[in-house]
Amino acid sequence: MQYHTCHSFTEAMNKITLVYCEKPISMVDFLDKNRNIITSSLFDDKNQRNLVLHPGSNLLFIQALICFAFYLVIKEEANDENWLLSLLPKDIVIRISDNRRCEVVEVNKEKGYIRLISHSRETTPNDAKGRISQVKTELKINAVTANKYKRSYTKATSLDGRGIRKKAISEKEFLSSVFGIDKEVIPNVITSSFVVVCSKQEADFIMESTALKLEGKESIRLGELFPTAYYTSLSDSTNYAGNSASADPVIKFTNKLSIARELILEDEDKKIDGVLICGTEYFLSGVSELNDLLVRKSLNNVTMLAPITYGDYTQMLCQYEDIKLFAWTNEALLSTIEDLNSINKDNSLVNEVAKLYKKIDNLCENDVSCEIRETPYDKENSSICRFVLHKLKNNLPESCDKEYFITYGFGLLKLFEQACFPLSIMEELINDSYINAISPNNVFAKLESIVQAFSNQGSNYASDMRIALDALFLMQVSIQDNNPKMEYLKRQLLQLQKENITPIAIVMPKYNYCRAFVESFTNSEKLILSECDFSTAKKFNENKLYKKVFILSLPENLRFNAYTLSNAENIEFICYSFERWRLDLLRAKTADMMDYYDKKNNIKYNYLANDESWKKVCYDVGKIEDELESFIEEKTVRMSSEVLNKALQMSGSTTKVSKFISFQTGEHAFFTKNYSPYVYNSIIKAVEEKDINTIEAGDILIFSNIEDGNRDIVDKILLRLIDLNQLSMQQKEFYRKSRHWKRALKEHISSNDYSYNSISRNLEQLGRKKHEVTIRSWLNEDSRIVGPRDSDSFYSIALLTNDNEMLNDPDGFCKACNEVRATRIRILKYIGKAIIHSVSGEYIDDFEKMLASIAGDIKKMTTLLQIEKIEDISATIPASLVNKPHSID
Repeated sequence: MQYHTCHSFTEAMNKITLVYCEKPISMVDFLDKNRNIITSSLFDDKNQRNLVLHPGSNLLFIQALICFAFYLVIKEEANDENWLLSLLPKDIVIRISDNRRCEVVEVNKEKGYIRLISHSRETTPNDAKGRISQVKTELKINAVTANKYKRSYTKATSLDGRGIRKKAISEKEFLSSVFGIDKEVIPNVITSSFVVVCSKQEADFIMESTALKLEGKESIRLGELFPTAYYTSLSDSTNYAGNSASADPVIKFTNKLSIARELILEDEDKKIDGVLICGTEYFLSGVSELNDLLVRKSLNNVTMLAPITYGDYTQMLCQYEDIKLFAWTNEALLSTIEDLNSINKDNSLVNEVAKLYKKIDNLCENDVSCEIRETPYDKENSSICRFVLHKLKNNLPESCDKEYFITYGFGLLKLFEQACFPLSIMEELINDSYINAISPNNVFAKLESIVQAFSNQGSNYASDMRIALDALFLMQVSIQDNNPKMEYLKRQLLQLQKENITPIAIVMPKYNYCRAFVESFTNSEKLILSECDFSTAKKFNENKLYKKVFILSLPENLRFNAYTLSNAENIEFICYSFERWRLDLLRAKTADMMDYYDKKNNIKYNYLANDESWKKVCYDVGKIEDELESFIEEKTVRMSSEVLNKALQMSGSTTKVSKFISFQTGEHAFFTKNYSPYVYNSIIKAVEEKDINTIEAGDILIFSNIEDGNRDIVDKILLRLIDLNQLSMQQKEFYRKSRHWKRALKEHISSNDYSYNSISRNLEQLGRKKHEVTIRSWLNEDSRIVGPRDSDSFYSIALLTNDNEMLNDPDGFCKACNEVRATRIRILKYIGKAIIHSVSGEYIDDFEKMLASIAGDIKKMTTLLQIEKIEDISATIPASLVNKPHSID
């Protein structure tokens, strides 16, 4: 085939216009060069491993996805017999020698043969017209057979020439036009596939928003061209729109490297050609699972894409020297992209190409400044405290008191350095249960008791501990009622409001700090916060373009890097004079990282190495900080292990858990696999109900504070509305029906001692097949599933349970569940608004006003905890411990 070269394939791809969010994407120089990187890797040697670091844009991911998919069309035809394997019963093939049409009866891939039937006309001297007879043929699936037959794109009701009709296949017409070849060469079924690892949210958005267009023709959705599915496990997948025939997916999405690995291990025929991975989290945390994919020889191509703006990939590149790096560093962008100055970026809010080039501008200009505020306390207090804690870590004998003093002493030190609010505000919010944190005053009391105990024992280290505690006390007193960082930031926000400069982002170390900062403003002052997005470094919105970003504390790693942010025009680090070293250290680490990328880069250009002389001082200053952080991390890991071991030894009714979560406040939680946590999304400022497998570090989870056996905050509010007669009779009836079907099915299972597998088989016999995993999730209260979304399921459940009410009105039960589902969503929206506490204090509709009066103070009913770490586990622990937070003690 003529498209088996990279150049000819690229020419074919040039015919296609990408349509993203219903807008055509022009092929600018940057996108053209990125597509060339992907296509070259597909046509290069086998077992290609690539890492593409880009300025941050979905367009590059979509480009790679399209190239992978179209490459499989070419690869399919490269093997002569592949088109035979793709045939289905009733397909028509034509014998080339006599143009005879044959109908496919069977394709046996395991034994390697294909069976056909055809008709021939037999004549005799007495019967010139003759009669039609049926001829059966069995052929081997090989290149010889493939060359003797060709595919016909018609279906026949009879093979004697009558009733033959044209089959409408727009996807074949599209592919035929792209490659400039006859439709007969395009396979009916693409037997190869590739796996795509990314978040489910991103997969869903791409499949909803991506289409392809040829000049003069209608656009076609990606899912209509290539069968696509999303896999939550090896046995559980959901087809995207366009794959109504449930064909084997060409594109296999999943959000886990482990599932990608399972799909590949189960692929005995080696039909999975490659893997496309998108997202920083897969390269910086799942290295062991990533290793299995990188070393697997059956995969012709593994391509990884990630924004260069987040994370440090040098360690991974050192570990896997065969990975080809394509890094869009400042030097690479300025040296190779020819249209940087000719693209109009004024409409970057609505145009994806303009947005991409705006990010490139931001990355290249790198406008980072440091605003040094006058330290409210003697800056030596900070240095003394850090030095003493480091000394105690290295010399003090191991004990629980040592761990507590260093861990919580260092925690207070970071709080006093990073706080951008008066500490009195934080204490007040903690006492009112508005934020979930340990009171600094209580920590001081504990530290004081430890120092006293060491002093009574005559310890030589008691005096050092006293020095550290006194330094911390002086720092605390100086920012108890006012804070210079807050006052400066308040003035800046007022000025930006006057100049109408928006949007603005404010990045803080912890979500609790955001809440304390907001509550430090009066109601009238809060008006200036309406255009501000608050977030932590882990949850910073990397897709939104900002005019200004204020950073109150730099994280200890390069996951969030002020020097590589591409979505901000101007970045300002607000700090005290003794904190300046943090920004200098970050600049040194970033310079070293970029130097490494430039040297290893497969994008070729000339560059000058950075001066090394200034960096050593920065690294020396950061060494003490790193060692203290490592000490605390080791202690946290050890305590987490102790918590799990303790839970395993407890008695009582047990249940299986799949996740162990550590929160920033020191608490932890065990989650079952069906649990659906409520997550506060600070980007869209709303509460979402998420799948347990989609949560990640930095997410803010919402739990109920009320211990009454019902841990679901939405259910609590809904039941309160019912109890207080705040819902109509119809709404109450909807709720009753939403509980009735579930109760009937549970009783049916219990009274007959059925398993979920038995119910699944019984439903299949009734014509409504449901996997046992689905049935289990229906009835698991932690999954918070209101009910099936189709009337047929309710009808089948009614037949199964012999429930006359449901049998007579399955549509009514389906509608009831839809209404309850909608009410739950409105309650979630209300909770989100209550949490962010809108500036006006008013709610937008009567339903939310009623919720505010009935539900009570949401702040006191809920606890918000930010995830620090997530571990996959498989354990059985007491049911009383699952799906709720616990103190580390």
